[in-house]
Amino acid sequence: MYPEPVYRIQVEEISAEVVFKRIRHMHIRVYPPHGVVRISAPLKVRMDRVRAFMTSRLDWIRKRKRSIQESIPLKPSKPLNGVLYPVWGQKYSLLTVERDRPPFVKLRQKSIILAVRPGTGLDKKEALLNKWFREQVKDAASAQVDKWSSIMRVKVNKIFVQAMKTKWGTCNMDKGNIRLNTDLVHHPPRCLEYLVVHELAHLLEPCHNRRFYTIMDDFFPQWRLYREMLNG
Repeated sequence: MYPEPVYRIQVEEISAEVVFKRIRHMHIRVYPPHGVVRISAPLKVRMDRVRAFMTSRLDWIRKRKRSIQESIPLKPSKPLNGVLYPVWGQKYSLLTVERDRPPFVKLRQKSIILAVRPGTGLDKKEALLNKWFREQVKDAASAQVDKWSSIMRVKVNKIFVQAMKTKWGTCNMDKGNIRLNTDLVHHPPRCLEYLVVHELAHLLEPCHNRRFYTIMDDFFPQWRLYREMLNG
């Protein structure tokens, strides 16, 4: 755990945490699983020197983040016993149990229990898991929408959750609906919260312009960190 205060800087598309310590030289690290960039700097170093240091290492940071992203799959390609699934930022090992009863999925300690009828194929197992993942996102998103719609004074009509290949979320401003990616369940909860605030902000400002980013800064100041965690 880094001591307070922790500052944030942005250089091009990369954001980083900066902490000042009793050290002699600056150090930069990129941490898995989400490629968070952290810079340690001596106490008396000015922020412009930290920014220049980070700028000089941008190529290395990008390569390191790309390496992390490629080495840690979001989820397994097949639901086989023992494979690891990330759920809200934690890894769980899949444990399949066969019994002649209705199927279900639940978490138990460090395992995802997938109970299925004997002879259930991989496609059906995957469908059951994906349905459970969608339900997790829907339930968590509903709680976040209740919280943030009140804070931001906007009204949401419906929440949809589905698999999406190129977007984490969308907003239909005319109908007041938001749509979220099922794969958010594989990231820390604050990533989902960021997405909810992002989509609700579109109910106040439809475009990604200066006003939109001001809204995000006002309501969710660390939004750039979670955008970076999702986009890699």
